[in-house]
Amino acid sequence: MSTGLIKAEETALAQAHPPASMLETVMRAVADPSIDPARLKEFLEIGERLEARRAEQQFNDAMAVLQPKLPRIAKNGLIVYKEGKKGTAFAKWDDIYKACMPLLAEHGFTTAFSSDLQNGNALKVTMTVKHTGGHKDTGSLTVPWLDTGGSKSPAQAAASSFTLAERHVFTKYFNVLTEEVDDDGSGRGVPEQITEDQAMKLEDLITGCAERDPKFTTAFAKWLKLEFRVDGVRQLFQGDQLEAVRDKLREKLAQLGAK
Repeated sequence: MSTGLIKAEETALAQAHPPASMLETVMRAVADPSIDPARLKEFLEIGERLEARRAEQQFNDAMAVLQPKLPRIAKNGLIVYKEGKKGTAFAKWDDIYKACMPLLAEHGFTTAFSSDLQNGNALKVTMTVKHTGGHKDTGSLTVPWLDTGGSKSPAQAAASSFTLAERHVFTKYFNVLTEEVDDDGSGRGVPEQITEDQAMKLEDLITGCAERDPKFTTAFAKWLKLEFRVDGVRQLFQGDQLEAVRDKLREKLAQLGAK
């Protein structure tokens, strides 16, 4: 049978039967003892495609129901870049896992992570998402191989890189929102976005770095998106975020020889 006729027959089957019974239709044809072997192969191939289509639809339907139920995760972790300096808040993987995994299981999803060391200095972490219907999908992120921030042993630095990638891949794939913790009565108030003057000063620092390193702007934008889930410095918040970005830019300028 020609490819065109096979496609036409598959389409006709799909239109004539709802998704739950399309595969049954193919299997009834396969069960016919008088069917030609070549014809049998064609029906089996159609059945496999219909089954894959059904599984993907179940995956997408379950994901659409799941995502609105996923909670916002408070940023209870703290990254300290320099001793004596305020750190940057982040959502801990333990908190994300405990809050989200029961909901994933409820809707038929499981996740598994694998890693691949690339060029000896980068770690690609891949998350495979499987659904009970049979469909699976993947998401991945590449990070520096060793997270050298703070006082870490080589083993701790490697584990930190893997965990960093895990939480970023997971939150981006499932659109999990992480947010600053409120002041809990501490009197500090809820963080506000930086001012116009603060934004302009950061942009001046970015320009200074870019004048000395043409690739800096692109690399910095990627870092900003990865660390704070923002598309520009004007979306940063007062406090930890502002200080972390300002310190990073000043350190970069110093590395580039600026006085």
